[in-house]
Amino acid sequence: MSKHRPASKQELIEYVLRKLGEPVIKIDVTPDQLCDRFEEAYQYFSEYHSDASFRTFIKHQVTAQNIIDGYIPLTDDILSINQVFTNKPEGVGEWSAEWQYWDKIHTLGLGEMDLTGYVLTKQYLAMIDQQINGLGNRITYNRHLDRLFFDDAGAVVEDQFIVLEVYQVLDKDVYNDIFNDIFFKRYLTELVKQQWGQNLSKWESVTFPGGMTIDKASIIDSAREGLEKLETEIDLRYSAPPGMFIG
Repeated sequence: MSKHRPASKQELIEYVLRKLGEPVIKIDVTPDQLCDRFEEAYQYFSEYHSDASFRTFIKHQVTAQNIIDGYIPLTDDILSINQVFTNKPEGVGEWSAEWQYWDKIHTLGLGEMDLTGYVLTKQYLAMIDQQINGLGNRITYNRHLDRLFFDDAGAVVEDQFIVLEVYQVLDKDVYNDIFNDIFFKRYLTELVKQQWGQNLSKWESVTFPGGMTIDKASIIDSAREGLEKLETEIDLRYSAPPGMFIG
């Protein structure tokens, strides 16, 4: 991979240092500080940028231990949970909406049936089922605990299947294209610049030969303005709609 298209953590850090001036200018930031700023940038990117996560579904079969514990364990790459589905049917046979409508079609003819009415009826039945039997108002999700809690003992039963519609963070060790994301690169650059300016504080009261001083304040101000601009930009252009349950 070209060094101009970073595909790893180290390549991205090297790209940022070159962008800030190395090797022409010595960027006085330690390797540990660079790693810290990388993790900070990645955390911000993964939590707020829509391209850092993807919508997917996770199936889980409830165990007796889940019921005893009162929660389902989840992996730490789950950003948010949008919906929770169960394998409980809304109706079977003559009690289902499909049977009722097909019966009317055969009795009255297709021309007498209103497709809009069918869709609205399905939505209405789903809303009723969600309020009575659904898990949406009977669970709590906490991302930092990586657990989906049941708010009451009767929310689920053993061997029941639960399907979660979630947003899952992209694994940077698998999808290395994220290291070349323009927002990620710019945000990390501003964080490293800010760290560089803070490190230069050690020379704040020092006058070098020829009367030269280091203007660390302008570097910090430039980084702060850059970060504020990027954080406004991510809200306007890159943020995904909030999920139903966000830890």
